Amino acid sequence: MDYLDGTTGLLTFSRNYSSSIGGWRDNHTSSIEKINANNQIPFDAFLKLTDSEGSPTLFLARGNSEIGITYVSNSPVHSSINIDESNSKSVIGEDGISRTYNDLGALIRTETVGTGAFANYTYEGQETTVTDYLGRELHITRDSEGNVIEVVTPANVTINYEYTNGNLISLSSSAGISKQYHYEDDRFPHALTGITDENSVRFATWRYDEQGRAISSEHAGGMEKVTLAFNADESTTVTNELGKETTYHFASLYGQNKPTKVEGHASANCIGANSFYTYDSKGYKDLVTDWDGNVTDYDLDDRGLEIRRVEAKGTPEERIIETEWHANFRLPIKITEPDRITEFSYDDSGRLHTKTVKPVVIN
Repeated sequence: MDYLDGTTGLLTFSRNYSSSIGGWRDNHTSSIEKINANNQIPFDAFLKLTDSEGSPTLFLARGNSEIGITYVSNSPVHSSINIDESNSKSVIGEDGISRTYNDLGALIRTETVGTGAFANYTYEGQETTVTDYLGRELHITRDSEGNVIEVVTPANVTINYEYTNGNLISLSSSAGISKQYHYEDDRFPHALTGITDENSVRFATWRYDEQGRAISSEHAGGMEKVTLAFNADESTTVTNELGKETTYHFASLYGQNKPTKVEGHASANCIGANSFYTYDSKGYKDLVTDWDGNVTDYDLDDRGLEIRRVEAKGTPEERIIETEWHANFRLPIKITEPDRITEFSYDDSGRLHTKTVKPVVIN
């Protein structure tokens, strides 16, 4: 987190590093790319959304013309993209933020569903200006490779970034904050191996195996050390700083590795226990069995939203919760529980208008 916007949150500037993409991305970097998989149709059959972490999601068109159609995905995080008459594309993420992109795929607006708070993006040369609904501005300057080289915050604090061989090596700000970034593994020249702060304290260190996978993470003095072992059956065993081992088993569903079993190994201070996960035909969670053997049954709709949940299934304590959702927003309009029914209404921006709770009379 390089800058935390405590006023609206919309102008926060944060970065994340991914060894899989070999670099850094920031929270104001996301885009939509058109992919025409069939030249016989007059519009783009697919859209690819790349989020701020660099993760792609593919959307398939539903309809027979581009304007006004909906693109849908199998991802529970981003379920659909809608296109309006101006060819702008909007998608609501799991974080409750609606993001709008222009016809070139560039991000032009973010809006927080439920509050109506928004920010607009303008581009001039290598500079991006983010202006929130209060008129406050965040300025982001990038080099020709798209790397952030300067950020000016609403508080007029300037943050500068320096690169060598495509790697971010330092950060310095007019507020006196500085960091050094290390890439010390000759096998993987773009793999981040450590961070040193302005007090010359190395507070984070990472190591990688021969395939470039992270196998350990620790803070200064070996605190909070975590190691990972990649097993022959494609499971992963994680050992925490107390020596507790947990093995994660996965299955590949729609291009994603999802956990099917979490195996908690017995230790001197903890008994062994397992949890299990199954998924439906769309890749959404279905049955979850916790460490104590309690089963929760989930039903999710095509948008990846939970419409029915059965807790403690098959026991005398079984409890059913059903949820109806707003057609346009990831917001509930009715939640039915064994002892009460809660209903919600919203305005056109998704802001809560009314909430009513009615008890269920049990005879």
